[in-house]
Amino acid sequence: MSQEERNMIEEEEDIITLEFDDGTAVDCDVLGTFEADSKEYIALAPIDGTDDVYIYGYNDIDADTFDIVDIDDEEEFNTAVKALKQQWQKKTNNITDRLYRRADFLSAVLL
Repeated sequence: MSQEERNMIEEEEDIITLEFDDGTAVDCDVLGTFEADSKEYIALAPIDGTDDVYIYGYNDIDADTFDIVDIDDEEEFNTAVKALKQQWQKKTNNITDRLYRRADFLSAVLL
């Protein structure tokens, strides 16, 4: 993605439109930002019904503006993917734990 296209990225209520060099555009949900090896990244999920997740470098410019950067280094990309998977695993475990606690509570109350 060129710098010009990165500058054209629009954010609207956690939806970002990525515009690629070939002229295609993809609307994405912002899954969140995360850190790996002292660098920040952003995870995006296209809202086209696929299971794809896009990972880019993330730089805050000011309170309302940020830039995303292609990750060209394969090792850095793999590190970012690993960090994202670990973050998702933690969130999934926390959600599962809360659901089990609620189910236990409801069972105790209803029985």
